[in-house]
Amino acid sequence: MEKNIKYLATFFGVGLINRFEGTVATVISGAFFILVIKIFNISSIILAAASLSLFFISYYVVVEFQVGATDPDPREIVIDEVLGTLISLIGLPIFFNLSYILLAFIFFRIFDYFKPSIIYRIQIKNTDASIILDDVVAGIITLAILLSLGLNGII
Repeated sequence: MEKNIKYLATFFGVGLINRFEGTVATVISGAFFILVIKIFNISSIILAAASLSLFFISYYVVVEFQVGATDPDPREIVIDEVLGTLISLIGLPIFFNLSYILLAFIFFRIFDYFKPSIIYRIQIKNTDASIILDDVVAGIITLAILLSLGLNGII
């Protein structure tokens, strides 16, 4: 079981690379989600439900991974970036274009890296939930911006 938790927490080893593990996890998971959305013609409602399911799975994985850990937010945990990426792509079935995909990546990475305002306040709590929630909020803010741009005909 412990090996499976590590595979999930590190997104099958992506989190174990030495540099830019969050960015690499975002790119790989984003490409996977985009392919799945396009091939299976998945709706935004299904993506929202998948995000909710992944949230609960991620929380469980992080709690189990943290047992015995000394770092309150280990860099190798990247399942939270995978979840944030999925959340930011919820609007993709509505506005399926390259602009949405690129802006989703750029905005999510900016919010995840710089952690402005509320995102930072969530992260500094150093709890198992805060490991995930800062990326959830970054994904939600990204989604809100992209939906606003899409509904206004900008993307």
